[in-house]
Amino acid sequence: MDQRDKNYDWGVGADIYAIPKKLTVRVGYDYVRSNGNADFTYLTSAALTTSGGVTRTNENMDISNWDDYRKECFFIKFIYAATPALTFTTGYAYESYRYNDAQFDGYRYVMPAGATGAAVNTYLTGAYADSSYKANIVFFGAAYKF
Repeated sequence: MDQRDKNYDWGVGADIYAIPKKLTVRVGYDYVRSNGNADFTYLTSAALTTSGGVTRTNENMDISNWDDYRKECFFIKFIYAATPALTFTTGYAYESYRYNDAQFDGYRYVMPAGATGAAVNTYLTGAYADSSYKANIVFFGAAYKF
């Protein structure tokens, strides 16, 4: 198997001094993407056999959605320097993460009896089955320098 991942990451940010030495507005955006591929190419065509009416080829064995994900996040932060030693912070952040992997596509928590030759139902935990998320975060903070 030949596994390849292409990863991309870029971001941008800026500090805006709304009131110099008093109020700073910090904004930022980050984008991360991974595009994976698993190539199961056999070295010889003799290894490609027909099983149950399904013909395997070097093209239909590959997995194109292997460990694919995309994460985007945006934040805005307000930093207020009340005194040279005391600083207050408040802000908002949004993050979106989408994960796509052939290992988890169509994940089922219960495999019915007979589906895999099992005599009884098989129950799975669901760990890692749905790792995609969206998060809205509001935060506050204070810092004091001694």
